[in-house]
Amino acid sequence: MANTYFSMNNLGIDFDRRTTAPEFSTGAQCWTNDQKVAVYVQANGSVSASGTSGAITTASQFSDTGGTVINTVAFADDEWGWVLVPQPNPIP
Repeated sequence: MANTYFSMNNLGIDFDRRTTAPEFSTGAQCWTNDQKVAVYVQANGSVSASGTSGAITTASQFSDTGGTVINTVAFADDEWGWVLVPQPNPIP
C-alpha cells in the first residue's frame, strides 16, 4: 500500500504539540511547509530535548536510541506528537 501524505495546513497540525491521547492515526505522514516529511508517533520512553535524533519502529514508536528522525519538542513517555523525517523516507 502506498503512503498517503497530507498538507499540514489542511489538518491543523502543530509540530510542537504533545498529547497523552492520539489526535491522528499513529504512523500518519504529512508534508511540512518546507517540503519535509513528518510522522505522527508515540514516544517509547521520554525524549527530553528537542532536536534529538531518534528512530521509529514498525509500530510507529519513537525513541532516542539513535537514528535520523528529529523531534521538535521534548516527549514524555507514551506521549503522541510529530517528528521530522529526512529524505529518503526511513520509515519501516
